Amino acid sequence: MICPNCGCECDENSMFCTKCGTKINAFENDITPTPIEKAYEDTFTGITIEAGKEETGEIAKEELKKENIKEPVRRLKEEIDDFDDSYIAPSKHKYKSIDQSYEEHKNSYNKKKLTKKNFFMIAGITVVLLIIAVTSTLLIKKNIMTEKFNKYFSSGEKYFQEKNYEYAKSQFILASGNAFTKEQKIKAYEKVYEVDGKLGNYEQEQVHYLELLIDVDEDNVDYYKELIVLYQNNDMNSEINRLIANAPGTIQSELKAFGGTIPAASVAEGTYDKPIEVKLTASDEVKIYYTLDGTNPIDSLSKKEYKEPINLATEGTYTLRAYSEDKNKKNSKDSTFKYVLQFKKVDAPSVEPKSGEYQSEEKIIVTAPAGCKVYYTKDGSVPTAKDKVYTKPITMPKENCLFYFVAINEEGISSQVVTRAYNYAPNKISYDQAVNKLTDYLVSSGEFENDFGEFENGDVSYFEYKETAEIDTKEYYIIQCQIDDKDGMSLSGKTYAISCESGSVYSVSKNGDSYELN
Repeated sequence: MICPNCGCECDENSMFCTKCGTKINAFENDITPTPIEKAYEDTFTGITIEAGKEETGEIAKEELKKENIKEPVRRLKEEIDDFDDSYIAPSKHKYKSIDQSYEEHKNSYNKKKLTKKNFFMIAGITVVLLIIAVTSTLLIKKNIMTEKFNKYFSSGEKYFQEKNYEYAKSQFILASGNAFTKEQKIKAYEKVYEVDGKLGNYEQEQVHYLELLIDVDEDNVDYYKELIVLYQNNDMNSEINRLIANAPGTIQSELKAFGGTIPAASVAEGTYDKPIEVKLTASDEVKIYYTLDGTNPIDSLSKKEYKEPINLATEGTYTLRAYSEDKNKKNSKDSTFKYVLQFKKVDAPSVEPKSGEYQSEEKIIVTAPAGCKVYYTKDGSVPTAKDKVYTKPITMPKENCLFYFVAINEEGISSQVVTRAYNYAPNKISYDQAVNKLTDYLVSSGEFENDFGEFENGDVSYFEYKETAEIDTKEYYIIQCQIDDKDGMSLSGKTYAISCESGSVYSVSKNGDSYELN
């Protein structure tokens, strides 16, 4: 056998070259048996088994196996013990020497043990190096993206201040694409959302950016409220429950109580048998406008701004429509509520006297139905529960006057209106009649001795007209009665007021420019 390394001829049964030590035979191949049907020649013993002698061959084969295994092993041990490898030159081929193989097998256990000890140290160093590499990469990326973000965001702010919203939007979108930190993303998304609001007709895009904001900052309840408003105004109400269900538990209650900007009514639609008071509500910082005739309040010239509850107090059909307007003049969708009022009947009050002309003073007396109060007006308007309530007879005023009366029960249902028109023009007594009334009064009171105003002691009385004055809305003749003695000296003087209508006599005192009945 020729050595593949140095070319030296060696024994066929040798495992290694006797000159250079290169392995020239494989022990495993040496003991592999040759199939029995072919002539079998053992490389160690030279015994041949011819084909066709199966029984003898089988027995011989078994014996050969035993001998062939023992003999090479013995020779191999001898060669290993006697082999001197000090003269062996390094091989140009990458073959392992017997010592290398022996040492590898001998120290394999120690190497494995050493590898286990160093494994965690090597792994730790590797992880640290990876962390340093990743951190450095992220820092570099952050610096590059932050520089771009600031550039685009500043440019967008400039356009925004100039109200060039289209250009501002493009810059803010570029800024959002280079946002690295949470704060940068929030700033960029919020500005795109705001610009879309300025431009209008970008509701779907606003929905998208609000959803992005919620992904970045899920605890910000204002983002959820804005998104609920957009869902409402874009017929996406089915998304609201999903949004609230996925929100953090700490804000779900607040979101469930949030009604959005579409006005809601405190009274449900339907038919009612008594007056109702409807309150409209929406989120804060919006104004609500409404109509009651079914017209679209956004376009209607008759719309009213909602400032207080809407009182529906008379029978009929009402179609209430309302919308809200935010601080940016953006309108919500309008809401519609239909109410039908069909009241129970309440009897009208009884009022006396009837309408007509009167020359003497009369008292107006009103009788209310059971469980009702009567309210009245004198200006021609239909009375409500906010007007003056009837509590006692009313003195009929002078000249022409008009009274409206209604009865209202505890449920606020009103009766039909009762109307009374009066023309009170009293007959006015003459001055002479007033003097006669005064003379009769003084005689009956014992102040005069007779109808002539003369006294037995010679004293004499006379009357002096002062003026016609109004006291407590009524006219009076003001007359002074003077009594002098027989020598013409004044003894006493009193002032009296005689009603121009009834002739009633009262003593009066003057208080400044007016008189007071005593």
